[in-house]
Amino acid sequence: MPIVLLSLILPLTAFAGGPADSATVGLSLPLAQACLPPPDLDQIFEAATPFDDTGMIEPGAPSADDLSSAMDDFNRLLLRCVPDGQRVVADLDLDITVACTGRVSAATITNRQTLEPTLAACVQELLPFIAFAPHAIPDGYEFAYHMQIWFP
Repeated sequence: MPIVLLSLILPLTAFAGGPADSATVGLSLPLAQACLPPPDLDQIFEAATPFDDTGMIEPGAPSADDLSSAMDDFNRLLLRCVPDGQRVVADLDLDITVACTGRVSAATITNRQTLEPTLAACVQELLPFIAFAPHAIPDGYEFAYHMQIWFP
């Protein structure tokens, strides 16, 4: 499974966070999009296709830019989990499966390390709201994601 690394540093004290029980208020799940058709052999060898964690080509997988863009949007959602004035410094690891429609089909926090249980529950609640680009892997694309969060 591919691993996407991100260090997220958000000194955004001007934004108001909220309690975990209100994290999804006003949010809508992303609309399912049409799955992309599988690439043909010419496309596989001509295009820059993402590699999995073994270095093998994964034809039809989301691009690193697509994954990064979706996770950047998710990072902004995390502000909903942090109560005003609370200091948070944490690491966590996520395991996310993206259906070919671009919707999250499975997501778990595999290691919350220093993240408080209440905040971890809020993060878990927000994971289905990540909107990814559609791709061509019918069984879904699974990847691991490491985050470092810092709210001073």
